[in-house]
Amino acid sequence: MDSGAGIFGGLAGVGDLLSRNARVSGNKLGLVFEDQRLSWAEVNARCCRFANALRGLGVKRSG
Repeated sequence: MDSGAGIFGGLAGVGDLLSRNARVSGNKLGLVFEDQRLSWAEVNARCCRFANALRGLGVKRSG
């Protein structure tokens, strides 16, 4: 399966893309859903919390 490296300019995947955007554009608008507006830093923080919760439940990376 393609890791997306060609699409994302050498980044390993979506997590790397989110981390990069949080680092480069932290306070800029990153996501809008209904009445919620989140910065890239907030999107990244929520994704990290979700990933850590999944790891805590025993979910592992495929591969």
